[in-house]
Amino acid sequence: MDGRVYIRGRALAPSDHGTAFGPTLHSVGTRALPEFYPHFVATQLMPQELGQLLNQDLSGPSPKYLAAELGILDVHDGRYDVTCAGLVPQRVFEQINADNGMSGHLLLVRFGSPPYGFASSIVKASVLGLLRAGRVRIVPESGAEMTSYRDAGTRELFEKETAFRRATIFPAGEDSVSPKVRARICKFFEANLQRSVDRENAAIADAVNASFPGCARDLRELEKRFDRLPGRPDLPKPLAALHEALQACLQNVRQTKPTVMAVSKHLDTLHEGVVLLRSYLSELTEEVLARVQVVDRVVNERGRQLEAFGDVATNVEASIARLREQLSSECPWRELGALADDVATVEGAYRLARKQLLEALEDRAEQVRVRVKSEPGFATLTADQSHHVLRPIALAVPDTGEDAVAPTLVVLRSGSLIALQEAEVEALARLRELVEPRLPPEPPPPPGEVVVRVAGPRRRLVRTEAEVSEVVDEFRRRLLEVVRRGETARID
Repeated sequence: MDGRVYIRGRALAPSDHGTAFGPTLHSVGTRALPEFYPHFVATQLMPQELGQLLNQDLSGPSPKYLAAELGILDVHDGRYDVTCAGLVPQRVFEQINADNGMSGHLLLVRFGSPPYGFASSIVKASVLGLLRAGRVRIVPESGAEMTSYRDAGTRELFEKETAFRRATIFPAGEDSVSPKVRARICKFFEANLQRSVDRENAAIADAVNASFPGCARDLRELEKRFDRLPGRPDLPKPLAALHEALQACLQNVRQTKPTVMAVSKHLDTLHEGVVLLRSYLSELTEEVLARVQVVDRVVNERGRQLEAFGDVATNVEASIARLREQLSSECPWRELGALADDVATVEGAYRLARKQLLEALEDRAEQVRVRVKSEPGFATLTADQSHHVLRPIALAVPDTGEDAVAPTLVVLRSGSLIALQEAEVEALARLRELVEPRLPPEPPPPPGEVVVRVAGPRRRLVRTEAEVSEVVDEFRRRLLEVVRRGETARID
């Protein structure tokens, strides 16, 4: 009590305010508080009183809302109107307007500190009144923008302290971006585009003008690479959305405010899309594209031929199925290394099947050559004539290898055999043309005897005993028809 009390540099004698320590501090504090809180308002609202402003009907509100205290409501002919003409809501709005938007947390801190000392309930009531009056809009941390007390989520925002603190309040009709959002935009540029940007609208717009055209070019390049993938899949939805977001942000890139607002609106889409774009561009290189195309050829050229050919081993079928599943996945280029054994299995089975077919065809062609060479008169041909006769047989055997994909396995198995049969007929016909003029003429039939030429079966594939019997029976029927008519049959 023998010391001094100092308030803003002024020294006070304790004895002038009391005789005991506690009462003296109380007296001095009561005197000093108005200097620190000259705009203090003692009004406080209960939760149920705050909830009255969330009701559609404003009848019977707390008197604290009227002009005598807060001045949020006014009465005209028994009707309550939201005017926000009082000193408290006016000061709250002026602060929001001056900062071009404030978070709920900053608003509570600002008006809870000197020179105001407002209770958080009357700050929230002022914001709610301004919302009802159409003078502010609220952007919650998650969800749609609120422009009316009846919008979804408004009640929860004002009833829950955390939700209100994390929301941002803007002047109504102002398309402004809060400092928090600008900070997120700058972080996006730094993290995804390696560009440091000042937290100002002009700097952000300049960064958009400098960086987004490059993103658009990268996106077009990725589209070209996707076009080279098997089946030409569409770009994933985040990348398609990125295309639209980039267009929206670049539409008015010379105008700062619309550009920053567009970035703010599409920020989440831009972030997700650019991250995916960078990832896919780094993964989908020319080398990787080539590997995917190899797998596609293995499945759709060799695998399909094996399946059509039939009698495919179980392990080969499983390898084809795994490769086909990989190609149909969202990112077919990933995990290709794990399928190298499947690729080798399918290619090995294909080469083996093709090799066996080609060897069988060559054996069959050699048999045909032997038969043609054993025909009467072939031994009398010159070298050129022999080549002329045997040439259809050589042309009937495809000039292909084990790794080729044309003609297909099915064609090699069936079509080439038919071609060999036709080649044999053609070779015999050429042989007759060369040999028959030198052969003695056939003896004429006896007088009165009718000779009928009967052609043998041609161009017929015979694989089973039943088919052999069918061919023999058909030829026997033809011969018997001639003989039973009393005529002579000459087999041609």
